[in-house]
Amino acid sequence: MCALEFPDLQPLADTYGDHLQVLGIAAGDDDATVHSFVEQTGVRFPTVWDDDYLRHQVAFPAHISPFPRQILVDSDGTISYIASEHSLGDLEAAVAEAVAR
Repeated sequence: MCALEFPDLQPLADTYGDHLQVLGIAAGDDDATVHSFVEQTGVRFPTVWDDDYLRHQVAFPAHISPFPRQILVDSDGTISYIASEHSLGDLEAAVAEAVAR
């Protein structure tokens, strides 16, 4: 989880909560660390602990971390946005476009 981007997701969840579900997924951290991080950031959207399963199921080269990653899945199940660098403006634009469809 990225301490810089995680809190930026709560306003998206608040603004678009009727149209999208924000979900935080932590991989590689233990449950206590995830719980503490959620408390510190004050987010209210669901956050789950993946126990590193996702990292092993996705074909990322060993030298490239797949996290943090933002993925926007449209209501039809299509990935319409994916990024590994935090760009709140790009993410907000992608969410607004997806919600407008």
